[in-house]
Amino acid sequence: MIYNSRDFLEQLHDHAAMKFNGEVILDPNLVRQRIEANSDDFNEVDLEPFIGTNTLYGESRKHWHFKIGFSEAKIKRLIIDRNPPAGRRIMAEISYDGTMFFGFQAQSQERTVQSDIDAILTEINGFPSRLRGASRTDAGVHAHGQVIDFETARHFSADKWRYILNRRLPDDIHVKTVYFAPVLFHSRFDVLAKEYRYTLNLGEYDPLRRNYEWTVDELDLGTLEKNLKQLLGSHDFTSFCTGDKEDRVRTIFKADYEIEDDKLQLVFIGDGFLHHMLRLIVFQLVLIASGKVDYDIESLINDMSRRRTTRLAPSGGLCLEKVIY
Repeated sequence: MIYNSRDFLEQLHDHAAMKFNGEVILDPNLVRQRIEANSDDFNEVDLEPFIGTNTLYGESRKHWHFKIGFSEAKIKRLIIDRNPPAGRRIMAEISYDGTMFFGFQAQSQERTVQSDIDAILTEINGFPSRLRGASRTDAGVHAHGQVIDFETARHFSADKWRYILNRRLPDDIHVKTVYFAPVLFHSRFDVLAKEYRYTLNLGEYDPLRRNYEWTVDELDLGTLEKNLKQLLGSHDFTSFCTGDKEDRVRTIFKADYEIEDDKLQLVFIGDGFLHHMLRLIVFQLVLIASGKVDYDIESLINDMSRRRTTRLAPSGGLCLEKVIY
């Protein structure tokens, strides 16, 4: 679809922000003024979604690259870059067994998913390479649908990239799909939502499944459902996070459970999750639904304190199911 300056102005969100070649404009009035004063720069911009995303990517007749993010069908984020990276951008969906990894993000002294893949990309590209990931999963946490992106000067086909990476990667990482992405695609910052699942075993302990589930006592499913619903919406999750991140407000779109035989999966979909947030929540849900405490999730959220939320559910039960763009 072709956008012109009039389209941008008509669809501009009341809280729109812009990043123009590195300059950040957070005042919506200034965003509008910039478009009006430089209308020719916003004409004949060819935009389209990338593999079904809700973000539009494209290029103007001046060969400037655009990325348009929407909220409530209005343009809320507008990024223009005159000098994007020269290489090709690759986006891939990967899965991994997190048991032997010290998390996703690269660390100097520990084995991580990112460091394993970075080493292979550096060898293939012939220069130091560092990928980006949609989610920084903790040590021991698994993924069915982690998304990464990286730059390359190689002109392999998508199928060849997938073949080469899977031939070189260790057995606990697998590349599921590979796409050529728009140059402004960012696997982390373009995320709209993430889905995580936590597996609880309600039956007999199975040592062969100990790295993929948490065996717990019998749960009251009515109590569990009631407390899951208390997570829905936007909340300050200070009671359920570690670290010093200033903004602790997150929005949970779905908090539910699915049960089959003696396996119960807790399903969480949100716009983002704080460090250790889900494992802290899961531990409290199990305590509450097993009748071991007399408080609920709502009271813990309102506490805005870690005084009662000190323990984490085991990491192996948690899995990043998919990333939504």
